[in-house]
Amino acid sequence: MDTRRRPAKLVPPFRGDVLAVDFLHAQPQVVLAGTRSGHVCQLDTRTAPEAWDSMVFRHKSSVAHLRAVGGFDVLAAGPKNAMCIYDLRFVKAKEQKAGEKPFEPWERNTAAPAVEFPGYRNEAHIKIGLDVLTQPGYGHGVVAAAHDDCTVGLYSLRDGSRMPSGDVDKSRAPGVVKAIQFQTVASDQHPSLFVGVGSVIQKFSY
Repeated sequence: MDTRRRPAKLVPPFRGDVLAVDFLHAQPQVVLAGTRSGHVCQLDTRTAPEAWDSMVFRHKSSVAHLRAVGGFDVLAAGPKNAMCIYDLRFVKAKEQKAGEKPFEPWERNTAAPAVEFPGYRNEAHIKIGLDVLTQPGYGHGVVAAAHDDCTVGLYSLRDGSRMPSGDVDKSRAPGVVKAIQFQTVASDQHPSLFVGVGSVIQKFSY
């Protein structure tokens, strides 16, 4: 998967600027790559690279974060306040209109979001914090996402709604939060949310 060699002709997006990488839960041989151009690429290591062109679709913005959050579900987030979950089983080919220039292989697919997050606020940042909690026992899962107003919001992976969380909602950083992680430390029974706020790390436990 060498992104350094660039043919003279137009190249597929996964040979360009990759911003995020994860692995599909249902098929861990599939590498998911999110690009600055907004493409989400499925790179199946069991097939020849030439076949990867056909397994690409577009997100609404550059893909700063890409996380597998279910068997075939993928969360993509980036600028333009764009955070969505896509079900890769429902990616489909766009209809070719009469007289329209034929699609390149990596331009021919479309995917409607299965879940959208209307409260997510990130207008322009690529380097901005995000993490997801998907382990069993915590409902359908939670995504913690930094906003461009220097706050952090918690969202439900089930329906995209913002989840009220008093202490997290009150937190204000001196700049955009870039470090967020859910983690269960040895002394705790449940995961905590760790957030880099200025020169300190805040721990939120539930």
